[in-house]
Parts: sequence; structure tokens; C-alpha cells
Amino acid sequence: MFQETEAGLSLASHYVDVRLVQRQILIGSGKNANKCLEKDLVVMGDTERRRGSLARSQVFESSAGAKPKRSIVLLGNAGMGKSTLIKKLCVDWSDGLLPQFDFVFLLDGKALTLPPEPTHSLQSLLLHLSSSPLPCPHPQDVFNHVLSVPERVLVIFDGFEVVRDMEGLLQCPADDSRGGTYSVRQLFSGLLQRRLLPGCSLLLSARPRGTVSGLLRRADSLLELSGFSPPDIERYLGQYFSGHSQQAPAPAPVLAPVLAPAPEEEEEEEEEEENRYVLSELSGLAWQGVKGHSSLLTLTLEHTIYVRLRVFGLRTGLVHSHWLRGGQGRDCDGDDISDDNILSWAHPFLQSFLGGVHLSVSRCVSDRALLTQILPQPRGRRRPQGECLDLAQRFAVGLLFRNKAELRDLATLDTGAMSAVVAKRAAVTSHLENLHPAELNPARLLEACHCVYETGDAHLVRQLVRNLPEVLSFQGVPLCPVDAFVVWNLLDQCRTPRRRFCLGLEDTGLRITGLKLLTGLHNINSYRACIADTITLWEELEQSGEEELLKAAVSKLTLNPFRVTQVSHVQHLSTLVKIHTNRRLSDNLSDGVLGEGIPAVRDLHKLEFELGPVNGPLALPKLLELLPALHSLQHLDLENSKLGDSGAEGLAEALSSLSSLQIINLSQNCIGDHGLERLAPALSTLPSLHCLSLYSNVISDGGADSMAAVLPQMTSLSDLDVKYNRFTALGAQSLASSLRDCPWIKSLGMWNACIPYGVLERLQQQDPRIQLL
Repeated sequence: MFQETEAGLSLASHYVDVRLVQRQILIGSGKNANKCLEKDLVVMGDTERRRGSLARSQVFESSAGAKPKRSIVLLGNAGMGKSTLIKKLCVDWSDGLLPQFDFVFLLDGKALTLPPEPTHSLQSLLLHLSSSPLPCPHPQDVFNHVLSVPERVLVIFDGFEVVRDMEGLLQCPADDSRGGTYSVRQLFSGLLQRRLLPGCSLLLSARPRGTVSGLLRRADSLLELSGFSPPDIERYLGQYFSGHSQQAPAPAPVLAPVLAPAPEEEEEEEEEEENRYVLSELSGLAWQGVKGHSSLLTLTLEHTIYVRLRVFGLRTGLVHSHWLRGGQGRDCDGDDISDDNILSWAHPFLQSFLGGVHLSVSRCVSDRALLTQILPQPRGRRRPQGECLDLAQRFAVGLLFRNKAELRDLATLDTGAMSAVVAKRAAVTSHLENLHPAELNPARLLEACHCVYETGDAHLVRQLVRNLPEVLSFQGVPLCPVDAFVVWNLLDQCRTPRRRFCLGLEDTGLRITGLKLLTGLHNINSYRACIADTITLWEELEQSGEEELLKAAVSKLTLNPFRVTQVSHVQHLSTLVKIHTNRRLSDNLSDGVLGEGIPAVRDLHKLEFELGPVNGPLALPKLLELLPALHSLQHLDLENSKLGDSGAEGLAEALSSLSSLQIINLSQNCIGDHGLERLAPALSTLPSLHCLSLYSNVISDGGADSMAAVLPQMTSLSDLDVKYNRFTALGAQSLASSLRDCPWIKSLGMWNACIPYGVLERLQQQDPRIQLL
């Protein structure tokens, strides 16, 4: 039943394998972590995505020694192809390519919207609500076999994004596989929590934003559809259009048959006007769904044109009907439509477009309401929103700036309605003209770029670019290819000699094609991006002979300050340092561009290691190995990294090459007497060190003596912090005695619970530079 994708096209001839990427979750840690450890997806660069790609046949495979993948979450933005991939997996199973499963049950996420009455059992859920082309001839025998070998059963739940209340879903799960009646939500909760069919495999599809965060901790494997690459697009279009003759027209937009000019005059004009009216009503419903993050079409008998909306939507293909109670399909002509089915929008982009139509042309939306709904506001934190809402907002702005004829094709616009559209356009223009981009956070700044781009107004483009901050950062905001193109287009249109930017692209997941576009702009002075992707870009540019672009990409890269927030960051930096040291990208390529090394490595002055005590020890050995090559390093922050005595010894060896160091933060690192005994002499050789923190370690009297012995040699040191350690009054007196021989030191933080307060107070009276709390 899944072989056909649309009329005349099949999965066998038109399916294109899209890259599947294994994703990981990150538990927040480190010195800046929140008290509650939030789980989130680890940001991946394009190079890591390529390396971590999986074939479709590997979805259910487990690596050697790992536990079986019993719970898999498939992530992908709206319209990315999750449902198509699931259909292909079902076809693979029917062709014998998934022999580990005797049964596959595909459930539609929209079933969770069915009434909450307990009218279903696990047997009816699997055998009647799943997507099966024919009724099961021996349901009891099949169900008994399912219960006897649950480990050979795959249950797929497509469209988990319909769930708005994850915690509520997990309440009162069904726990009886053989009997009892439950609601669909209770049955799904029982499957998810392994109360039903323990040992079965679950595949759940969802969008990255929204309630999916509640699934992450329950998943054995997280996979993501990363979308079509340029070769994928070419392959798909070639396959799609190969089935059409040259005389046949290309597939028309879905609204074309609705709004096409009619050959007959009066009757057809009335029908066209009626179509526009119904389309306006549907647009309002589309916007309500977009706001509520729902793809379902909520129609009730309260709508005065209830029947016409259903008939029109099904006839034109704007909406689809889902038969979730085991009923057979009906015609889409509106006759004999059962109330047991559920309607949904045919495609999320179509729903977003119609939502944008409502915002731009409906009289129900005032110009003031429009501004608050679709335009970036300078104040307040931006709430996370789905990509469908983003699209609707962009469509709305774009439609407002189209001509009158195009707008009349979408709605019935009399003089009053057209005046409202003009007023909205003027309000949007005024808002964008008065916007201060420097006050916007990265997410809102990207919104502003999209809004200005959609207007197509050259004046607004110039004004936006003129007011952009010099440091143009999108750090932490996912940038898809469309986002990269919009930013590139705006900056490329305005090549004012006076405007130069530093582009921040860290943790954006930007593809290398977008990185090439943006770094090649003449008004980009410098950029920060994923190091692995940057190196891949350089290699591709050298292989393609684009030497000028390569020179620009190398010279514009900046790393300072470099923050290590993932274990992979250290490996990437190590690779970059090797390129800098060897003066070549690979053994087979020339070193003309890198004859003087990489400026970004030479100019790296500050390194912050923020992996925390859990992940820190995993990357510390590699970091200590590469540190000696960072000759210009002035500030090294290793706080809360569980360095320990062995790490302190390794750091001591590296310090001999870091003569430029001025600030070292070794707080909360479990450094004891042995580690400080090795570290102290190395610290005393640093000619520029003026600030050293050993706060909250495990230094006892022996370590305090080691530090006191070298203080007179550290003539550049001005601030030393050894508070919250374990040395006693003996160690404190040793440090205070050494301090008297160091008039250049401005402060010495010394308090800890092992030193009597009276001793500390007397030492402070003798030398006011000693600080307590």
C-alpha cells in the first residue's frame, strides 16, 4: 500500500535516500550549568553529520556490545520526509529486508486525538487502528503470536508532535496486554513505558522542537533526518520530472485549480468568488492550527459553512482524511463523509502558507496585532516556536508586499479590505525602519533578516545592514540552508565600504555550502565557526583550485576566545594546531596558502575549558598535549575539570612553552599536595603571570609550603587565591611569611575551615593583603 507516493510516482522509482544522522544528548554540566541538569541535543557540525551518517538498513542495528535498540526516536523538521522514510521502512520489511521483525504495526499520531473514552484494547489498537490494507483474517491467532514473541514486533508511531502534554500522556498507562479497555493515549503510554509488549521495538517520529524533549531520556537511539543535500535535490528533481513528457506541464501548485480563471463568465465568476470565501475561512483555521502547533483541522458543526469547508478542502487536496477507526476510505467529493475520521492539512508548508494568508489579508487581524504576531520585538525573551509558525510569519510579510492582483487571487478584497492590507504594509515598514538590530538576540536577529528579505524592499535591506552590529552573531541558533542564503543575500546586496562584520556561526549546524557562501563575502572581516567544518571547507576549496577564497577563509578565521563545551572541540582544535604546525592541509596538497601558519592559532589568547567534572577528564589528556603549541595563550581557564594531581603534573610540563600566560584558573580541580609540588615550580617560571586561582582544591600544609617556596620568584604575580582548601594554621603561616617577601602581590585569598578564625584574623592584621571571605 506504500509503493505509490502520488499519482504516477512510486517509492521504487522516486525515493531518494536522505542522510540519517545519529544524534546524542548532552547533560548540562560545568561551571555555568543550571541547577537542574537539562538534557538537550548535542550540536553537530556538518562534518560530524557526514561522519555520523547511517544507512536506512542500519536504523535498527546495534553496535557490538551495546544493548539492543528497543526505543528509537526519529527527528526531523516539518516536511523533511519522516513519514516517507517510515513508508520506505515498511516496504523494506514487506520485501524481507528487516528479518528481525515478524510484525510491523504503523500507528498514526493523530490517533492520540481520538476521544479519551476507554474503548480500545491493545489488540484493537494494533489490528484495527494501524495502517493495514486488509482486515486481519485470524486476529486472535495473530495477537497471541504477537504476545508470545514481543521482541520480534516493531511498533511505529508516526507524528508524535500532535502530543502537547508529555507528562499528561504518561499518566495512567495501560498495563494489561491481554484484556481490558483503555483510551488510545493510555495504550500508547503503556507501550512507551514498557507496561505493554515488553521487549518490542518502538520507532517514534517527531519534530526537534516541542514535546520531543520528554522523549529523549527514554530513547536508546536518536536519529535525525538532515534534509536533502544539493546532490539529493538534483537526483530527486531528475527522477520526478523524468516521468513527465515535454508537452505535459509541470505539476501545478495546489491552489492553481482553486483559483484558475474560468472559461464561462457569470456562473464561473460566482464559483470563483465562493472559492475565495471558503479559502479565507480555511486560512483562518490554518492560522489557529499553526498557533496551537497542531496539523489537525478542527471543524465543528458550529461553523456555518461546515459542510462546504470539508467538501472544498477534501476536493482540492488542501486537507487529508485519516480513517482511524478501521473504516474504509471514501471518495473526496464530499458525499457520505463519516464523522469518525480526522482531517489534517495536506502539508505543513501549505498550512503555514494559508496561515500567512490569513494574517496578511484578513480584516480580523489589525495592523497592531500583526506586528506583535509576526515581527521581532526588541524586548523580551523569544519563546521557542515551531518551524511552521516561523514559515507562516515569513509568508505573511512576503504576501503583504506583493501586488494587488496577486492578493486578490487569495481572498475577496474589496476597497476596505485592500485599505487594511495597505495599512498593514505601512505598519510593517515603519516597524522595520525603527528596529535596532544591535538590541536583538541572535534568534530575533535572524527573524529580522527573514522579514526584511521577504519584503523585497531595497531601502529596508540597506537600512538593516547599515544598523547591524559589528559582531554579527547567530551562535546557538540552528541555521538551515534557507537561513544561510537569506543572511548572505542581505549582506551581499549592501557592499558599503564602511561596514565590516565579524560573523559568529558557532553551534549553528550550518552546512559547509552555507559556510562557503558567507565567508566569501567581502564585507566579512572575520568569522567564527565549527573548526571541523572550517577545515573541511578549506580542503574542498584547495581541491577545487579556489585559491583566493581559500586565502580569505584561512585569514578570516578567528578563535579567540575559544570555549570548549564539547569533547569534540578539543579534537578539532588539535587538528587545526597540527595544520598550523605543519603548514599544510594534507600531505598531498601544496602549502602555499599556509606558509605562515594559521593566524587564528597564532592569535589565540584565551581558552576556557567548560566540560565540567564528568566530561572534562575525557578531553584533558588531548588538551594538555596540544597546549604547548599555543604560544600566544594569555588566559587559561580549567575550572571544575577534575584535573587532579596527575593532570596537574601534565599541566606543569606544558607550562614551559606558555611564557605569555597571564591568568590561570585552576579552581575546583581536586589538586592536592603532590600535584602542587610539581606544579608550583613550573608556575614560577612564567614571566607574565599576574593572576592565579587555586580556589577549592584539596591542598594541605605540604602543598601550601610548596606554593610559599616559589612565591618570591613569581615577581609578576599580583593576585593569588587559595581559599577553601585543607591546609591548617601551619600552612597559612608559611604562606603569610612568604608574602612578606613579595611586596608586588596585591591580594592573597586564604580562608578555609581548617584554619582557626583567630589565626586568620591575626595574619590579616599583620598583612592587610590577606583576604578572608
